[in-house]
Amino acid sequence: MILIIQCGSLLATPDVGPPDFAGAKWIWDDNAGEQEGTWAFRKGFAFPAGKKPVAAKLAITCDNRWTLYVNGYERGKSNSDPNSWKRPIIVDLSEYLTIEQNAIAVEGTNTVPGPSGLLVKMKVAFEDGSRMELGSDESWISTRKPEQDWQQTGFVAGDAWARVAVRGEHGIAPPGQVEFYPCLTKALNYILW
Repeated sequence: MILIIQCGSLLATPDVGPPDFAGAKWIWDDNAGEQEGTWAFRKGFAFPAGKKPVAAKLAITCDNRWTLYVNGYERGKSNSDPNSWKRPIIVDLSEYLTIEQNAIAVEGTNTVPGPSGLLVKMKVAFEDGSRMELGSDESWISTRKPEQDWQQTGFVAGDAWARVAVRGEHGIAPPGQVEFYPCLTKALNYILW
């Protein structure tokens, strides 16, 4: 079992609800097999016209390591421990999303030959009170050889990119169901970011 703990925020922001991985799927590059190495993953998306995001949190883990980019800028990174995937992180993206076009990009690394996967779930609250969720699934794309600026919002994927393979629903074993607990995650995020 993987434990995540989240405490109240230091600044009052609209609530996006408790963190979870419900509906998210473990994904990986379709051609990677179980080899070690680093791959690029991305998901471009648009908010409904005129919807202004005011709060957003993203839960992420990757077997074994990850670096998260949002709209071209690095916004989070796992530590160098190859078992850090057992400790998912919540990243506050409230200040980094734009009104319409956005992109989530992840550099994922499998440090040793064997099973690997990326699991992502983002929750967004808009100014009008409505909400949206986005998780890792078969709509994401990946490659082992990303072009320059692949993390940017307007990036157009070339022939080296393909749809990811879905390794399974969240909760498959291993690693199993990820559990969230209210205080540790906030403390870890405060220390890390």
